[in-house]
Amino acid sequence: MGNNRRLYLDFIKIQNLLSEMNKEELIDFLNNRVIIPMDDTTYEFLYYLTPKQKYTLKKVNRKLN
Repeated sequence: MGNNRRLYLDFIKIQNLLSEMNKEELIDFLNNRVIIPMDDTTYEFLYYLTPKQKYTLKKVNRKLN
């Protein structure tokens, strides 16, 4: 999967996307990308976005040097 399919998201970006599209359009948009949540709030929002879990969400723990 190329870099153009990778999307780093924070909560502000999600709010901007929701102002431009509805919930179903947002889920379809996110399903076509690798989503990398930038913070815990974003991760939790994505986790609870849809109760049916139409997408796969995995939390990646960063290793701090």
